[in-house]
Amino acid sequence: MKSTAKIWMVIIALLSTYNGFSQIKNSSDTSLQISGNCAMCKKTIENAGNLKHEAQVSWDKDSKVASISYDKNKTNPDEILKRIALAGYDNETFLAPEDTYAKLPACCQYERQLKPKTHAAKSTRNAHGHDHTNARVSHSDTSQATSKPLAGVYQAYFTLKDALVNSDEVLVSAKATKMQNDLAKLPMDKLSDTAHTKWMQGEQNLSLNLKKIAQSGDLAKQRQYFQQVSAFIYELLQVSNHDTTVYYQHCPMYDQGKGGHWLSVDSDIKNPYYGTSMLTCGSNLETIK
Repeated sequence: MKSTAKIWMVIIALLSTYNGFSQIKNSSDTSLQISGNCAMCKKTIENAGNLKHEAQVSWDKDSKVASISYDKNKTNPDEILKRIALAGYDNETFLAPEDTYAKLPACCQYERQLKPKTHAAKSTRNAHGHDHTNARVSHSDTSQATSKPLAGVYQAYFTLKDALVNSDEVLVSAKATKMQNDLAKLPMDKLSDTAHTKWMQGEQNLSLNLKKIAQSGDLAKQRQYFQQVSAFIYELLQVSNHDTTVYYQHCPMYDQGKGGHWLSVDSDIKNPYYGTSMLTCGSNLETIK
């Protein structure tokens, strides 16, 4: 009787897994290595990777291999593996942040042997159509490997802000495209653990907003998306090294009095939300050194 009951439990579990996979449309399948030790690891890995109607992950603790089914029109393996890394588990593409790994239960702290493959000749297109390379991976362009790995991203942001100050929507689109391209050159392996975690949490939305700015010919809409870009860059500056003093600035008039924020290397106010029509409207809220 006990053996029969056990067989039925296995059948039910298999049917549940099948039903989960069958709900995913435009399904693509892949198998990838993910580090881990035990049943608790399995639960955490699968919970992190699974996303209703988009991704289903089944991880085997013996082989350390995960079978992944995903809707190729909505996501890709990199996005799934990124969530799993943020939960504390190294994989073929991303390494977990050190502080997240350290917080895993003792039984789950696996031996960290995985070394993600370098994307020297491969890039992955995410759900929003943006090409980007692996996080925590050594890039072939060693000139980017500096003590200030985000310097290029910050510089691209400031030139985008200046284009908005000039109220030139064509130039704004070009600068947003450049900044989007610069994201792919970021030497992720040079980021601190806190900056790496923050980047992985917000890079997708940053890329999406830059894409919207680049594709829009409407200056008002470009400025709306720029608010979201500025919010993330501000958060990133809080947890990373940068070369110069940065000023966090605020315009109280923008967005029907809700206000708008931006960052500048100049303490003088040059408002990107109004340009020359209200160039000096605003104030310095914070100095970030």
